[in-house]
Amino acid sequence: MSTAAPTPARTTTSHGSAESPLGSRLPAILRTEPVSRHTRIALYVIVGLMVVGEILTLVLGPMVAAGLSADPELAALLEEDGGLTGEGRNPLLRWVLFLASVLVTLLFGWQPTLAAVFVLLGSAFGLAGLVEADHAHLTPHAFSGGVVLGAAMVTRYSHRAFVWSALGALILLTVAGEVLTDGTWADEDSLKGVMVVTLILALCVAVPAFMIRRSRHRARDREAALRRAEEAAACAAEAERQRIAAELHDVVAHGLTVISMQAAMLPTQKDPEKRAASEKAIEQAARQSLVDLRRMLTALRGSSRNAQTAEGDAVVDLPARLDEFEARLHAAGFAVERSLTELEELPRSLELTVLRVVQESVTNILKHAPRRGTVRLTSELEGADRLVLCIASPMDEGEPRRDRVVVAMASGFGLAGMRERVAVFGGTLMAGPLGGCWVVRAELPLR
Repeated sequence: MSTAAPTPARTTTSHGSAESPLGSRLPAILRTEPVSRHTRIALYVIVGLMVVGEILTLVLGPMVAAGLSADPELAALLEEDGGLTGEGRNPLLRWVLFLASVLVTLLFGWQPTLAAVFVLLGSAFGLAGLVEADHAHLTPHAFSGGVVLGAAMVTRYSHRAFVWSALGALILLTVAGEVLTDGTWADEDSLKGVMVVTLILALCVAVPAFMIRRSRHRARDREAALRRAEEAAACAAEAERQRIAAELHDVVAHGLTVISMQAAMLPTQKDPEKRAASEKAIEQAARQSLVDLRRMLTALRGSSRNAQTAEGDAVVDLPARLDEFEARLHAAGFAVERSLTELEELPRSLELTVLRVVQESVTNILKHAPRRGTVRLTSELEGADRLVLCIASPMDEGEPRRDRVVVAMASGFGLAGMRERVAVFGGTLMAGPLGGCWVVRAELPLR
């Protein structure tokens, strides 16, 4: 009943309500989104007002009619219209229409599509009242309220295909009703134009209903995208923790092996200098192993899995790998300025972190940066106990400032994994535009 085409119906609401069992058994075109609680309350209020109005008509109608009958003109009008309480009409038809209107209004609160089908079928059946004098009170106009209410409910909750089908059926009913209605628009007693007005009112209420539907769907899509991004970041962090744990395990095992070998040699060492050197080696290996073990426990903290992972490059030659990354950048058309210093005496676990940060940064550069300009890879000591690693790459003019942040997080690794890895060591990682370049800056404590 709307000229606009809403998006396909969903099976859950924004607050997670599931589709009813009845709706799940209906054909796809007749299924609807669950009606919100506030809408149902509004429909219950409408039904209550209808019942109260009917009771007041039955109770107060005769008294009001008796008072108005004193005026001959008003008495004639009331008699012509069947009386104030409708006693001139078919009482059975009157009560059937009232009961049907109550039930259909309640049905709109659970299955708007089925309720709209009943309204359209009733309106089609009522066309006979326009040509049969015996059914003068059963006309399509008796369903005008249901048509207007159905326009809002169907546009908001029904399947897109049914919205268009209902609109086409309503237009056909309107045309048929106008053709069959006697008289002209100028006749006061004629019902000519009533269905046209009903169609216009239906379209007027359908427009805001469609706007609400579209805004709800967009909000739901944004929430789903945010949940997917959070899940992807959590998966990336978990995968990174597992990888760090495997790498640090190798590092700690190496340190314990050194301690074991040096300790086994101590009883055989007679030379004081060699014995002192072995003791110093044991002390250094133990201290570094303790630091690496603490980092491993930090990496595993919060992990709900006990997976064992390992990678082929857990033991690496850092300079060789950096040469490899530089060669990749050259092959992609970048000039490379490399000033990576202070990396020779890094602990093995921190060396692997430097490798990962450079590796992820180069991967993002190859994916997203324009194939021109210079990539700068630098590292330096800040103070005596902090290593600063910086990777700067060119950006396109007018490139959105947050594009690479979004792409990196959506990929499942990238920035999320790098931040997790750097955070294990108590460091920080920042990424963003700076001076016309995209800069990744990692600060890593050495102790």
